[in-house]
Amino acid sequence: MQSLQDVAEQAPAELLSQYPSMMCLDVLPGPDDSAPVRALQRCALSALEARHSSGVHAVIPAHHSSLYDVCLSSGFTDVSTSWQRKDGSKVVGKRLSAVE
Repeated sequence: MQSLQDVAEQAPAELLSQYPSMMCLDVLPGPDDSAPVRALQRCALSALEARHSSGVHAVIPAHHSSLYDVCLSSGFTDVSTSWQRKDGSKVVGKRLSAVE
């Protein structure tokens, strides 16, 4: 088991400079209703913006293609080229309009 700090330390500086915050979001398999996932995302993103974060990244497990699709349709972009993961998971990022 890894702590979030261990995962964050493995992220390359290039990725962290653009997407410094890390969002961990996972959902249990179930109906293909993405509304709860989107609501959780909005809540987390609003909190990060309120704390002046300029961007957020998330690691999506390879087997979780539906979560990956939800992230992309919510304005995240695939930034996997910035952080090649050995386990095949994908990395998505989103710039935030941090309030100064």
